[in-house]
Formats: sequence, structure tokens, C-alpha cells
Amino acid sequence: IDQTSKLLGELMSGDAVLNRDTLSDRVAKTTLTGGVKQIDLSKITEGDIGLMLGIILSHEAMRDGVEGTQQEQAIETFRSVLTHSVVAQMVGNTYGMASLDASVVEDIKALQTGDMDVFARYALGKFDGKEDNWKVTKEGNVVFDGSKNLYDENGKLLKEYGGTGGYTDSLASVLGIGSAEAGNMMIGAGWTYGNGTFTTDGGTNNVLNNTDFVLNTSANFKARYDIQMNVLDKVWSDHNGDMVSAISSSMNEIDLARSSGNLTENIIQKYQVLTGLKVFAQSWNDAMYGSDGKPGNWDTARAEDYKNRNVEGEFEKIFDDFAAGKLDNSNYLYSAVNNTIFPIEGDTEITTTAFYGYSQFEKDNGIAGKPHGQRRGGLGIDLGSAGENYPLYTTQPENFLFGTALRNGEKTGYNFTSYSDNFRKISMHMLQGNIPSSVLQDIDTLGKNSRLFRTTLPVGYNYGQVGTSGFSSSEHLHWELIPYYY
Repeated sequence: IDQTSKLLGELMSGDAVLNRDTLSDRVAKTTLTGGVKQIDLSKITEGDIGLMLGIILSHEAMRDGVEGTQQEQAIETFRSVLTHSVVAQMVGNTYGMASLDASVVEDIKALQTGDMDVFARYALGKFDGKEDNWKVTKEGNVVFDGSKNLYDENGKLLKEYGGTGGYTDSLASVLGIGSAEAGNMMIGAGWTYGNGTFTTDGGTNNVLNNTDFVLNTSANFKARYDIQMNVLDKVWSDHNGDMVSAISSSMNEIDLARSSGNLTENIIQKYQVLTGLKVFAQSWNDAMYGSDGKPGNWDTARAEDYKNRNVEGEFEKIFDDFAAGKLDNSNYLYSAVNNTIFPIEGDTEITTTAFYGYSQFEKDNGIAGKPHGQRRGGLGIDLGSAGENYPLYTTQPENFLFGTALRNGEKTGYNFTSYSDNFRKISMHMLQGNIPSSVLQDIDTLGKNSRLFRTTLPVGYNYGQVGTSGFSSSEHLHWELIPYYY
């Protein structure tokens, strides 16, 4: 209370400044600039705005804005989380838990365990800001892997963690569970965190990449992972892209197991998940092959042409140039596009390569001569369409992650992210609301709502149209390739 009152006095006197809606990657951040506390806040989207603001400020009241040692930061973090959790509990008891956002309610539940050691682990796990590293084993359990986000047993991306919290928060996010449950999973497994990794038995056993020390996931998660690896990921190799057939075939196998009395919790969960995928599967098939006399969005002739011309070999040349450190116009990317690789169907020209030019627009916006598309470690290429909204096509078999592939950015506009075996690809400034993008959005939503992880689009799939959304002076595709993603 004393610290909160002190912060109020600082805000009144100008020794602290509140900056609303300035963050997008975290709830709040306190820094000390010229002796003045700068408290930056994200936009509050859940709960009662006034009450949530008070809870957030009770947390920031414990922050001094100075980056201390690791131990000092840990102590400060614990005190901050404890303070806002106590305040949140009082607010919730008075105004109802519905007045709070879901994350704060999780904090209250952790506090209500009454065990400060458990709460401390929870607080530091959720708010330590370290990278978040998890990998799923073949059995569907989770091992601490040292690779960002959630990856499958083969090292391919399943789910991105978009937050800035710690290990507990990231585990909760990628598994789709609450932070308290995620913390209890680690505590129940005997894991303790220190020096950048988890150990058991008082530091005797390092769990990093050690499948002897896994976090046991729920039967539902194991079922969804099984379906991902053995149904969705094999829809092209086993069923030529026919998702209805893939789902039906898997359900028939389960029916045989059920008739023989071989019922396990995993089989029951798998059947329930598959039963809920029928609408998704039909929508997928309609998108690929068409329905009611309307054509699908998969151009099989285009796919066959790419195969016959070994376009995959062209991407290998581009990849080799990245490996050789060619992050300039000498990269084979700029020779291949519009000669052997065609991400757009239509008459286009390359307008920007590895560096921005010196047009009036580029000069006015301070980007003239600067690197183009290199901030994420790749290269960008702009293809102008002379005002036309030409169709966009996949150029390799490309995975996309449900729930995070389609986004709207202030600068990037409507954009789509996909992953091949050697590149992460981002298509920016797309036109929104057209049939191809709407169809893809529907599939994405159905997959996300079914709690699936990813799916694979074939070569030659029309996923959208050229547009001019975001920071753009005219219709064009900004196509960015980032190597070594997996």
C-alpha cells in the first residue's frame, strides 16, 4: 500500500509518467529516464478497464525501473506479482472475478494455494521473460528442448509462443492450459529452475533434452498430437490432400479398436477430437477441389509444372546463397523470381530488391537505400502489379500454423506466414476480403477452434491476392524469405 501511494504521489508530481497504449508485446513496463519513471502500458482489452489499471499499477509500484542483478530482478518480480495478486484478489472479492482478465485470475488461483514456495516458482516462471523452450516426444509428452516455441518430435514448429512471460506462461500457452496448471506440471515432475535450465533432485539431473524427465500431458493433448502427426501431416502422402478421407480412415481404425474392446483413454479422446473435425475436413476439401460446380483454389496444372521444372531445386540454390552469406542483390532469389519462380499469376515487375531505392516515396519516409526485408534474417523482394489484384500462389509445399498465420499489421498490412522445409515465407500488403483469402481464413479459424496445430498447403494453391494494405504506396507483393527457420 505504501509503495502504491508513493507511485500515486509520483504521478501527481510528474516524477512518474503514464504512457497508455504504447506496448503490444507485454502488459506494462517501467523504466527510469532522466530521473523520471516512464510506465508504458498496453491496451486493456479484458475486464473492467479502471479496475485492471489499478491492479497493473500496483504491480508497477514495486518496480524501480532499474535493471539490477539476476537475483535483484527475481526478488523485485516476486514482490510485484505478489502485490498485484493480493490487490486483484481484493478487487475480485468486491466486484466479482468477471471484472478481471483471465491472466490475473490465474495469478489469484496460484496465490490461493497458500504455499509461498509454489507461488514464487509460479511468479518467476510466468514473468521472468526468458525464452521458452518445449518439444513434444513421440508419446505426446513434453521435454525441455532449448528450442523456442513448441516443436514436434522431428523438430518442426507446432505452435508459436507470442508472449513475453517465462517458462510457465509459455508452457501454458502452447499446451492451451492455465498458468497454474502448467506450474503444477513442473512442480509435480520435481523440476526446479536455475542458471537457464531445469533440474531435478536438487540440481543433480539436468532435464535439457532428457527424455527421462518429461512433463506428462493430458490425454486430450496426446490425442490432438497423434492426429496432427498421423492424419493432418500425412493427408498429402496418404490421401492426396483429401481431408475427409483422412479423417474417415482414422475413425474407421478407431471403430475396429472399439469393436475389439481395445478402448484406452487416448483412443476415446482421439475419437472425440476426430468427430469434431468433420466440418473442418469438408471445408478443406472444398477449398482444394471445389464444390457445387465451383472450382477449388488448388491449381494442379501449376503444381505439375513446378514439379516438371524442379522448382524445388531453385529454392535450394537460394538457400545455398543464404548459407554463403549473400544478403544482397547477388542472392539467387533475385534471378529466380519471375524467371523460374512465380509467386504471382500476372504481369508483374520487380520494384525493390535487397535494398530500397531512392524514389520520392522512399526518401519521404526515410527508407531510401536501407536494407529491405533483412530485419528478420532474410531478404525481401517487391513485385509491382501495376494496380492489379493478381492471385498469389504457394511455390513449395508450405505449412501454416492455425491462429497465427494470417495477421494484420500497421506496416505489413494483411499478411500470411508459411513454412517450407528450408524457408519461412511472409507475404505482405495482401488484399483482404476476397474469396481466396476468405476461404483460407475460414480454414484457419476452424483449425484453431478445433485446437489443431498446423496444416500443409500444396504447391500451386491460391491463398490470396495482391493488395496495398499497410505501409504501401501502390499494389504490390512484399515477399520475404527467411532461411533456417526449422
